Amino acid sequence: MKVFKGIPKKRIITDTVFSIVWSLFNASFSKMLADLVANITSANVLTRTALFFLCYIIVWEILEFIADIHSTYTEGVIEANVNRMYFNELYRIKPSVLKENNTGYISGILNKLVIRQESAYRHLVLNVPICIVYILYFGYQM
Repeated sequence: MKVFKGIPKKRIITDTVFSIVWSLFNASFSKMLADLVANITSANVLTRTALFFLCYIIVWEILEFIADIHSTYTEGVIEANVNRMYFNELYRIKPSVLKENNTGYISGILNKLVIRQESAYRHLVLNVPICIVYILYFGYQM
């Protein structure tokens, strides 16, 4: 697929795993909360609920912080790798052909292409696993 062209396989696997873990964490929240509310028979429900939310929010924020740092790093790596790949392909073009065209125009086109590829990759790797996990979770709950 063109979306993955120039992106290391290790990066694709890592991003997909992060996405799956994040979606499982989000889906598990509703299950844990439902179980907690279903067992409202003891007197210390408020304490248990508060403790649950506190622990869950702390873990959530730590995961979100790690995911944001990883996402920012991934964007840079992807843009650099894809840029390098396209400029290497551009390097093979005959100088006479490049001379006829404005190299600034070519560079602008390549930058737009890299940004679109990175955006498509990010949406594909982040959104598809999340949607699949949510659909499976919904099916499991039915």
